[in-house]
Amino acid sequence: MSPPFTLVLVALFAYLNASTANAASSAHASKIGTLTAHGFTDEKWIKGFEKAKAVVAGMSLEQKVNFTDLWITSSTGCSGQTRPIEGKVPMLCFADTPTGVNSRYSTQFPAGVTTIATWSRDLISRRADAMGHEFSLVGAHIPMAIVAGPMGRSVFDGRTWEGFGVDPYMSGIATGLSVEAFQKNGVSGMIKHYFGNEQEYLRIGVAGGYFPSNKDTTINSVIDDATVHETYLWPFAEGVRAGAGHIMSSYNKLNGTLASESRHALIDLLKVELNAHSAVVSDWGAAYDTVEAAKNGLDFVEGGGPTSNIFGAALGAYIKNGTLPKDIIDDKIVRMLTPYFALDQKTLPSVNIQRKILNKKSTQVVLDIAEESITLLKNARTEKDKRGLPLEKPTDILVVGPQAVPGPYGITSNFASAFFALPTNDYNGTITNGLGSGGSPAPYVVDPLTAISQRARKQDPPTYVDWYYSSDTSAGIDLGFGFATKFLDAKISSSGQVVIFASTMAMEGYDRDASLKLSNGADEMIKYIAARHKDVIIVVSAPGPVAMDWASHANITAILYTYFPTTEAGTAIASVLFGDVSPSGKLPFTLAKKVSDYPVNKYDGPIKSNPVAKFSEGVFLDYKHFEQKGIKPLYPYGFGMTYTSFSLSDLAISRTPKHRKAAVRETNERLFVEGKAVSGLYDVVYTARVKVHNTGKVAGAEVPQLYLTFPLSTPRKMPAHSLRGFDKVHLKPGHSATVTFELRNKDLAVWDVKRQGWTIPKGTYKVSVGTDSSTLPLSKTFVY
Repeated sequence: MSPPFTLVLVALFAYLNASTANAASSAHASKIGTLTAHGFTDEKWIKGFEKAKAVVAGMSLEQKVNFTDLWITSSTGCSGQTRPIEGKVPMLCFADTPTGVNSRYSTQFPAGVTTIATWSRDLISRRADAMGHEFSLVGAHIPMAIVAGPMGRSVFDGRTWEGFGVDPYMSGIATGLSVEAFQKNGVSGMIKHYFGNEQEYLRIGVAGGYFPSNKDTTINSVIDDATVHETYLWPFAEGVRAGAGHIMSSYNKLNGTLASESRHALIDLLKVELNAHSAVVSDWGAAYDTVEAAKNGLDFVEGGGPTSNIFGAALGAYIKNGTLPKDIIDDKIVRMLTPYFALDQKTLPSVNIQRKILNKKSTQVVLDIAEESITLLKNARTEKDKRGLPLEKPTDILVVGPQAVPGPYGITSNFASAFFALPTNDYNGTITNGLGSGGSPAPYVVDPLTAISQRARKQDPPTYVDWYYSSDTSAGIDLGFGFATKFLDAKISSSGQVVIFASTMAMEGYDRDASLKLSNGADEMIKYIAARHKDVIIVVSAPGPVAMDWASHANITAILYTYFPTTEAGTAIASVLFGDVSPSGKLPFTLAKKVSDYPVNKYDGPIKSNPVAKFSEGVFLDYKHFEQKGIKPLYPYGFGMTYTSFSLSDLAISRTPKHRKAAVRETNERLFVEGKAVSGLYDVVYTARVKVHNTGKVAGAEVPQLYLTFPLSTPRKMPAHSLRGFDKVHLKPGHSATVTFELRNKDLAVWDVKRQGWTIPKGTYKVSVGTDSSTLPLSKTFVY
């Protein structure tokens, strides 16, 4: 029997009202940044979100408040943890570091700068996979391990070595790959530091250190809208698409407001525009005001210093007195719990950061990255000139420099109080990693001298290896004949080749020395020996660029750059020196002829109220700056030599539309084509191909790099070249392979400040392919 007509109208009216209300609610949720299922592309994340909502719905206000309060207990070894939700969720463990579990019983993984110097997508993924696996073995739910900022705006920044480099495209690729690999192991891929934290000086309101003390004197990073999107936000967008469960906000201010209390940064950009499902967690003590942090998008507070307890009971008090709405806390906890359920973290073992988990698989990853990151910058070797590298049947090698031998205090990174206090300029011994919360303890160190000596004994006949690791060039003994015989001079004169190990350190809390000189008098030592020997090889270990006014000396026949060369430093370096491995690393930054060629790009003035770092250079960082200013570098971005030779040929480009779905979460970024809003910002539109041929006599690897030049019609000045593709290919002598690059709509787009979206300029684009940013022999154009 059909219902009366009036009842049908009532039902229809009710349905339309409910639909309108739901649509309005969804739109409102999106506008204020409340998490919804909209944008998830993976069913397990949708289910995780629904489970999180169900748990939160059953919690009392007291339980909710307690959950937002950082809980620190020495019994677990976690850097911090949430309180458990009885019967539903255990305490969730936050764990350092970006180079592995903060324990001497786990692997110390290569720093970000070392990893990105491989230019290998495979090694980036393998590192994150192995690291994520180790975090899962100790039961760490939320490793604080993926660094997308600082990016390296300033070469003087003290923490750039932790991240994936100065180019947003490359950093974005590495960030996305790392998130995916971490979360494959059931641990959350937390990305930090969001964003604009590009110097250590005044990042927390004081000249140096670790715990915030004065927000009034905290550095204010002033960044224009286009630069934010085209540079600093880019890697985080890739991380969100890959599924990043958590994002850590930074210490600095952003355009006048603390990053951890900025509605524009945390809600407008991150939770609305990027549609991030991630829970936003402050850096230790980076938020000061309970109400401002809570209402403007911060979800969880990591306490420290004077700001330890701004959530928890304080948050509850403001909810109870009506200053904050009751439901504001729900979204925060839903975001915190969604990764727990989506990644099925109930299967993780009990938390024990000191669990012994060192393993052969991780060690192999470390060695592979150490070998493939080593960058050959100079080599005198020719058919006629046998100086330089690789070492061919050497009879006598002199190894010089404190970086070549174990440190006098052993593995100092195993003792936190020691390595935080140790002056960076006096750091002796083999440096494997940087210092501060970005570095993890080393379970062992293979020093170069030991590895070189062992490898030399395999020569037939064995090679004699001597060493000298004092920074004193004048040491000698008086033989009683009226003169002193210098030990070093005697050793130099009896050696066939001299290998000098030189280094410098960097650490959290402090920027690098403005001179960018090597430590322990290494620059003077290099010049002294180069004036007395005709075959001098330099091995540099450094967190970033260093001054190299000695590089062009005729007697310096080879230069290797090893960055922070890991616990397998000696093994990898010896393999490259003796030619067992052909170097294949590429610079992830530009090396200048003189320090003054680098832009300062930091506030270095007095401590005062609201110190401002004006990012007036915009998108022109590193190689883009050098090209813009017409400055010829010593060694360009992406540069690196091998022991073989390669040719690139047959560049072709074609239009190949292809939808590219996000792995976990679609963003709400808008794309405009010819003034009209369209979908598909991350869809592939063009494909480029290039043939790589090993024309030399030994096996090796090359990294073809694709750079894009924007049309002249682009509404504002763009860099001459922007990296938009790279891949590493290993080839035997005489072999070749075709490398494919995919260009997405976003890769062709610029940020439109008026429309608040991405727009693709009409006109002629130029695609250039080569082996570094200055050597681009192949090019093609296409018209969009």
